Amino acid sequence: KEMAAPVMARLREHRERPEALDVLKQSLNSSRVFLEKSRELVIVTPPKEESSEEEKKEETQTEEKPEETADKEKEVKDKEKKDKKKSDDGVGLFTSKELESLEKKIADVEKWRDEKLEEQQQMSLSEMPKLTVSMIKSKVQDLDSEVQYLIGKARMIKAERDRAKRKAEEEKKKEEEKAKKEKKDKKKKKNKDKDSEKSDND
Repeated sequence: KEMAAPVMARLREHRERPEALDVLKQSLNSSRVFLEKSRELVIVTPPKEESSEEEKKEETQTEEKPEETADKEKEVKDKEKKDKKKSDDGVGLFTSKELESLEKKIADVEKWRDEKLEEQQQMSLSEMPKLTVSMIKSKVQDLDSEVQYLIGKARMIKAERDRAKRKAEEEKKKEEEKAKKEKKDKKKKKNKDKDSEKSDND
């Protein structure tokens, strides 16, 4: 019985490994799709102030080729305008660092899988596997938790923005109603003054 246990364990590993690898493949694919979509939702950071040397360089370029530099400046301004609009619209949800971290994790898991598969192929079926189902599941969990963290963060930011938007709309409505009331009261007072003036003349 004791001798049969390792044999059964190896058989179980060989039988369950393809399914576990398939789950890992799906997890890697969905993480990559999420990463690509998230690149459009990066928080835009304002550009740093240019150094005086770069400014001087630009001035020299302007003297040499004014048309070319003007086009270049327009291009840069348009991009900055676009980035600012993107940021103002509340599109940004993730930092570049967070997405770089996810990208690195995906690459690391892929590299780990490929190396372990190569090691496993060189082993005989009578040896205990180097690539176990529990190891694969652990990598899937690791990858999924990273994606879930970012999804949770995005939901939280979105909810906060929605709350702020609703609050701003309510404030605006209050201001409009207040202005309307003040206008109405002003009109009422004006008419009242007119009526009293009329009665005084009579």
